Amino acid sequence: MGHAVIIPHLSHFVELQHHFTWDEWIAMDLELLGRCDILYRIYGESVGADLEVEFAKKNGIKLFDFFPDLCTYLINIDKQGGEHGTSSYQ
Repeated sequence: MGHAVIIPHLSHFVELQHHFTWDEWIAMDLELLGRCDILYRIYGESVGADLEVEFAKKNGIKLFDFFPDLCTYLINIDKQGGEHGTSSYQ
């Protein structure tokens, strides 16, 4: 099983061609997040990241905020060929 990392803020290069409002960026971000299985929340203040966490909780997306727990979870998925485990995010 493979894993793909999606980092929405890297799409900021699109701004070179077209300006989007903050609300448009968040809408696109949450649309993308809706296709994900896991959200890794990096520490720090962020209104956008807080919205992602809220969205993930409402949509059953696993949440992690401690990188070693995320790594362990992904290793276990690969070893057992399926989805299992618990989130470290409270």
